[in-house]
Amino acid sequence: MVQQYAAILVLVIVALAMVFCCRLISSYLRLSRSHANVKDKSYVDGEPTFPFKHYGIAFVALGLQGALALLLIWIAEFRTLLLQGKDPLIEILVFLTIIGSGVVTIWRKAGFSRI
Repeated sequence: MVQQYAAILVLVIVALAMVFCCRLISSYLRLSRSHANVKDKSYVDGEPTFPFKHYGIAFVALGLQGALALLLIWIAEFRTLLLQGKDPLIEILVFLTIIGSGVVTIWRKAGFSRI
């Protein structure tokens, strides 16, 4: 019975070690205390440190990465869907049409040209 839970224990130990390592690395790479006032400012020379127009592009990039993850799952299950008698090509074409219409809408509204 203990052997069944040994893998979970090892996974928890590795996860905690990764958290510790990430905190250690981030404390090493952070700005020094003398530059702390720069981090607190939202504007430098009248310009925002990260223009708000870039948030839309970031959301689109995250959405496309999520779509790619779903495509990879679909590719892995393609043969299974065919053997079950389903037509996976129609399903994926509908999915790609929805994703593509979102990208085309942003493109037409010049969302990508504001960078």
